[in-house]
Order: sequence, then C-alpha cells, then structure tokens
Amino acid sequence: MDVTGPTAGQVVDLGCGLIPSWSPNNEEIAFMLHPNNPNQEREGIWIMKADGTGRRRLTDGAMPTWSPRRNELACVSGWSSPRDIFLVDVDTGAKTWLFPVGNVTAKSRLAWWPDGDHIVFAPMKPQGNEMFWIASTVGADRAIRTLGKISEPNSPITNWGYPTVSPDGKELVFPLFSKTAPLKSLCRLSVEPGSSPVTVALSEAITSPGNPVWAPDGQHLAFIVQ
Repeated sequence: MDVTGPTAGQVVDLGCGLIPSWSPNNEEIAFMLHPNNPNQEREGIWIMKADGTGRRRLTDGAMPTWSPRRNELACVSGWSSPRDIFLVDVDTGAKTWLFPVGNVTAKSRLAWWPDGDHIVFAPMKPQGNEMFWIASTVGADRAIRTLGKISEPNSPITNWGYPTVSPDGKELVFPLFSKTAPLKSLCRLSVEPGSSPVTVALSEAITSPGNPVWAPDGQHLAFIVQ
C-alpha cells in the first residue's frame, strides 16, 4: 500500500504470505508460508517481486529478514522453538548456519544491524538476566555480545519480543511483558554497556502495542495495537 502520492491508501493484493521483508532496492519481498497456508503451497521462505509476481520458494525456514547491505536473508529454522539461525543467499539458495545446530537458538525473529554485518536477537536460553545478543554474520568469528540486562533481582518483567534497531544503531525498541501491567508495552534500550530498558511514553488510548518498526529518519515508530 502506498502511503503518499496519487495511489495513497490503495491496497494491492500480493497473495498469501507472512512476515514480509523488503529487499534494499525495494524491488523484491521475502516472506514465509506456514504449513497450513490457504493456498496449500509448500511451507518455507519465499521471494516475489514487489508487484506480487514471480513467486518462488527459496528454502526451508521461517521469519526471513533481508540484509540492508547484501542479497541475503537472516532466517530461523522453523515456525516453532527451538529456532536455529542461518543466512541464505537469495540468488543461489545456499545456506550458512551461524552456529552449530542446537547450540545458539533464537526466541523469535532476527534483526539486522544497520551495518549489515551483525544480527541481534532474543536468545532462547540466555545466560542469567541477559535480554539480547548480537553476533557477526561475516568471517569466522561468532563471538556474542550482550545488549541489555534485567537489573532487578525480582524484576516484574516476564518476557520480551524481537527487537527493531534504530537506523543509527544506537538503540533497540521491542515489546515487553510485565507482571505489573495487564498488557504489553514498548521499551527502548540503549546499546551502551549496562543499559536497562525504558518504557516508551504512549497515549493511554494505545493498548498492547507490538511489532514496532523504525522510520528511516530514526525519529518515528510504526507499530500495531490490539
């Protein structure tokens, strides 16, 4: 759907698919199909042109996210946990597993760092009070760095969703669940060492925000509400 210009607000049906991710040149869209999709097409990672034509299946996996710098996707191994992490070349379909299978798994979707050389994710099995991990996607070094920790020993925080990274790479925004709030909230997290999450101030009319996405200017967020 265009948001500006003469066709603003017009919806174009691109067919069945979940979790779309635009290519850097805005000419293609990666998406996933669930096993029980209404078209009864094969599950996995798919690619199509921006107008919905040229649909083709790329590989097994789920939750694709297109690299901001390269013609590759960061994906997880399946719809349900545990989710191993891999890269897939859009042109060839070749896979590269970032970690030994079963060693490091993600709780949900992945997010690219603006440099296109790192991904950040919520680990399925964090060490202690860690919230997010960042890892390199290039070279052989897969050293993991922690972003954010829950500082309180008896914190009311119960869970958090996948992050979105600001265009300048200075902070994350993500949904957070707490024992003290009936609905989830959005939180910001600085990438500076020792940082803790801070709730994003929203109108009281906005309930249970989720799936946040940064605007290219880094000054605005789009998200869904329930």
